[in-house]
Amino acid sequence: MTSDSERLPTAIQLTDGAMAMDGGSLVLHAVDQDGARVELFLDWSIQSHREGKTQFYANGRVVLRGSPEEAHWLALIGGAVPKPSNSRPAPEAKGRAGKGVILAEDAAGYFNAIEQGPASALAHLAARFVSLVSSQAYQEARAPAPPQAPEDRVESLLREGKTIEAIEAFREAHPHIGLEAASRAVKAMAAEMEEATLRR
Repeated sequence: MTSDSERLPTAIQLTDGAMAMDGGSLVLHAVDQDGARVELFLDWSIQSHREGKTQFYANGRVVLRGSPEEAHWLALIGGAVPKPSNSRPAPEAKGRAGKGVILAEDAAGYFNAIEQGPASALAHLAARFVSLVSSQAYQEARAPAPPQAPEDRVESLLREGKTIEAIEAFREAHPHIGLEAASRAVKAMAAEMEEATLRR
């Protein structure tokens, strides 16, 4: 519920925004019908996903999932006209990712939108913001998985084909072991798992 001093805007204009490279967190800056500043933030970081804490904030306040307030904000964002404070594309935006760098689909889409200019970038961010908050993954607010034993976590990552992540998990459990030794240990574990699978 919002008090009289926290009445929701009836319209907003998007002025600025960004996507963080932490897994895809989004921030949108806007002004409402009275010219008051509005900040909308979606914590979509990898860490928040792991902990089941992804969250939508409006002006620093938590917006409850599935609430009328959430629906109101999403309608405002979806219908907002981008009015970027910077009317010219940033000169370094084009090709910012560099040759040979593979971006996640969400980041690649954002950089492509940047190349079309600030208004296009803002429209892309707004559409993604609405899409993510409306998604089943966000609305179900999945609880974090129970902690796994270090060996189980390494094996689980190896089954998913995530060798680098498995090595990182092994080193977290055994910080005194160097990278090379951890890599050998994880590769040996992967070989044992493969042999066990073949014996079945």
